[in-house]
Amino acid sequence: MRRALLMLTILLPVAVAIGLTPLLQAGEDDVLQAMRAELTRSQQRLRLPDYVEPYYLAYRLDDERGAYGVCTLGATQREGELRNRRLYAEVRVGDYDFDNTSMRNEMDTFDPDIDTADYLHFIDAPLDDDVDALRARLWRLTDLRFKNAVAAYLSKKARGVYRETPDVDLADFTREEPVKFVQPPLNVEIDKDKWLTIARRASLLQKRFPQLLTMDVSFQASIRTKYLLSTEGTELVTREYLFAFFAQAEALTDDGMTVSHAYARYARSAAGMPDEAEVLAGVEQMAKELVALRNAPELGPYAGPAILDPSVAGTFFHEAIGHRLEGDRTRSHDEGQTFKNKIGELILPPFLNVYDDPTVARAAGVDLNGYYRYDDQGVPAQRADLVRAGRMIGWLLSRRPVEGFAHSNGHGRASPSREPMSRMGNLFITVDETVSLKKLKKMLLAQARRQDKPYGLWLRRGLGGETATDRYNFQAFASRPVLLYRVDAQTGAEELVRGVELVGTPLTSVNKVIAAGDDVGAFNGYCGAESGFIPVSSVAPSLLVSEIELQRVRDKPTKPPILPAPYLN
Repeated sequence: MRRALLMLTILLPVAVAIGLTPLLQAGEDDVLQAMRAELTRSQQRLRLPDYVEPYYLAYRLDDERGAYGVCTLGATQREGELRNRRLYAEVRVGDYDFDNTSMRNEMDTFDPDIDTADYLHFIDAPLDDDVDALRARLWRLTDLRFKNAVAAYLSKKARGVYRETPDVDLADFTREEPVKFVQPPLNVEIDKDKWLTIARRASLLQKRFPQLLTMDVSFQASIRTKYLLSTEGTELVTREYLFAFFAQAEALTDDGMTVSHAYARYARSAAGMPDEAEVLAGVEQMAKELVALRNAPELGPYAGPAILDPSVAGTFFHEAIGHRLEGDRTRSHDEGQTFKNKIGELILPPFLNVYDDPTVARAAGVDLNGYYRYDDQGVPAQRADLVRAGRMIGWLLSRRPVEGFAHSNGHGRASPSREPMSRMGNLFITVDETVSLKKLKKMLLAQARRQDKPYGLWLRRGLGGETATDRYNFQAFASRPVLLYRVDAQTGAEELVRGVELVGTPLTSVNKVIAAGDDVGAFNGYCGAESGFIPVSSVAPSLLVSEIELQRVRDKPTKPPILPAPYLN
C-alpha cells in the first residue's frame, strides 16, 4: 500500500458554516446522552450464544462544520456552507491479550452475502440532535461491527493453525487510563464572503500571466468536534479548527511537458490566519516562479550531492523514515518491517535526532497541522522520541503494543469512520550542529568537485511524496520538489531546471545526510495511509546530502490548446 504526503487533499464540500452558530449548542447533551445510552446497552446485552463476547466497545462521532470556495479567473466555481457527521464503532471480542484485530483489512471478514455497503450506509449520523435517530444508527453500526469482530476472531484463530503467529507473546490492546474532558467551544468565525472575494482576486492574477494554462484558487475552513466514548470510561469532546488557502497552477513547456506549482497557507487559530496582502503576494510569487519553471531547461537523471530545503527535507524524512517508525507495522508479516529489532542501533548519522510531538501548536512561524490534544483512541497526545544521536530509541505507538513498549504514546490516529493506527503528527528533525546556508552551499560545491560532478543541486519547495512500506513492493520512496536549481561546482551560479523527481531507498538515502543548515522550516499537509487522510506537519532544517538520485518525471508530452485563451484576444 502506498502512503502519500500531500500539500492539501482534494477540496471537497466540507462540513459546516463557520461562525454562523455557536458550536456548543443546547442539544449537545443529547448527542452524549444517545452515545452513552447505546454504549451501555451494547455493553450489557450484546451477545451471541456460544460465541466469544465483547470486552471493549467505543463510539466516535465527528461533527464538521465549515465553509469553502473554489475560484478561477476571478469567478466563483463552487462555494458552500455544509455540515457532516460521521460515526465509527469499535468492537473488540476476546480480551486484551487476544482479540479480533489484526493488520488485515477490517472489511475482510464481513459476510460476502452482506455487501460492505451495508456497513458504509450507517456511518453517516443524523445532523439533528435526535436521541432515537442517533441511537438507531449506532445500534445498526454496532451490530454489524460485532458480527464482523466475531468472524474476524475465529478467522484469526484459524490462521494460527497453519501459519506462524508474529509477536505471539504480545497483547493485542494496551491498557490505558480512561480520560474525561470536554473542550469549550472555539471562538473562531469565518467570513465566507470575504474569503470568496480574496480567492476571486487571487485567481484573477492568472490573466497577468498568459503562459499559465490553468490556475484554481480555493479556501476551506472547518471546525471539527470529535466525540469519543468507550466502555473503559473515556468520555471526550475535543474541537479543532483548520483553515487552508490553496492555489495551484499549470503551464506547458515548449516541448509539451506539464509543469505545476502551488501556494498553500494553513492556520489552526484566529491568530495564525493570513491577511489578503499575504496570500495575494504568495499567489503572485507562485505564478512568477511557474513562468520561470516553464522556461527552464530539462534536467536528466542525476546522482550526486544536493541541498534539500526544509520543506523537501521534511517530506524526505516523513516518507523515508516516518512511516517505517509507525509501530503497528511491526505486527504484520505483510510489512517490510524496516526497523524491527533495531532499538538501540545506529540508523541515522549520529548528529541527527527525530521525534514526533503533536502537542506543539506552532513552529517556524506557522501553525502546525499535526497538533491535537488527544488521539483517536482517547490517549493524551505526547512527544514520542524516535531517534537520538542517530540511534533508534522508540516508535510511534497506538494501543497496539510493540515489543518493549506496553503503552500508547498518543499516536493512534484516523480520519472519520476509519480504524485508528499509529501515525505521525508533527515530525521534528533536529541536529546537534548546524552551519550557515552560505557555508552549506560551499560544502555542496566541494562535494560536487570531490565527486567530479559539474554541478550539485539545490531542491526547494516540496509539494509532497509517497512511499511503499509493505514487503510486496520495492522499499522505496519518491517526492517531487517544485524548484530545483543546478549549482555550478566551480562558480556557484544557480540555474533553475525541471523534469525530475527525487527517488531512493530509505536505509541508504537517510544515511547520506552529512550536514545541516541553521534555518528551520515547517511543511504542512495531509498524509494518506490505511487509516485515512489526516493533517500532519514536518519541521526540519536544510540538509546537505552527499548523494541523491533523481529520475525523470512520469509525465507525457501534451499538445497545447489550438487557440489562445479567449481573454488574451
